[in-house]
Amino acid sequence: MKALLSVLIIVILLIFGYNKYADYQRFSLENYQYQAISAPEGADRETAMLYYQKVAALDGYVITQWSTNEIDVRNPEDDDQETLAARAGYDKLLGEVKFLENELNTSRLTTLESEKSLLKSQKRTRIKELFTTTSNNELRIGSRGALVFELQKLLNANGSNIPEDGNFQAVTFEALKEFQERNNLFPDGKLDMLTLDYLLEK
Repeated sequence: MKALLSVLIIVILLIFGYNKYADYQRFSLENYQYQAISAPEGADRETAMLYYQKVAALDGYVITQWSTNEIDVRNPEDDDQETLAARAGYDKLLGEVKFLENELNTSRLTTLESEKSLLKSQKRTRIKELFTTTSNNELRIGSRGALVFELQKLLNANGSNIPEDGNFQAVTFEALKEFQERNNLFPDGKLDMLTLDYLLEK
């Protein structure tokens, strides 16, 4: 009888200990802390500061509700008035965090788009400079070099399917002529500044 009683006590203590450990794990810092994003470069400083403050407030609210009222506002087990009110407070804070997070993500996308736009503009400038320094500002069958390679890339970006080998052969000539025809340009198969502008704008 004593042995059975001892086993029961040990089982009860193990269950109690496991539940306490599970609660501890559930509310250890790495488990309850909200995973904040990093503010992108160029993000509004005030928005970023407010975001991190709201994240800290959210984390504080979660642990306070648990330690004070034993309510897990992230996954409530009851639906009494106290729990519902605590959950509503959590939802409000989480909504503010998500809103600010979206603002920062939008800022990140805007920054990336600005960088892409700048790179595209710089590339256009370099191609135009390359064009103006090319002999006679005109490519012919047999021409070779960096400008031919860039021309072939631009033609492919505009619907052609030609080799990008830096060698101006008949296939490049025909692709350029077709592009000029599609855009109501003089279809002579030669690269002039007007044709280049059209290629760069597409």
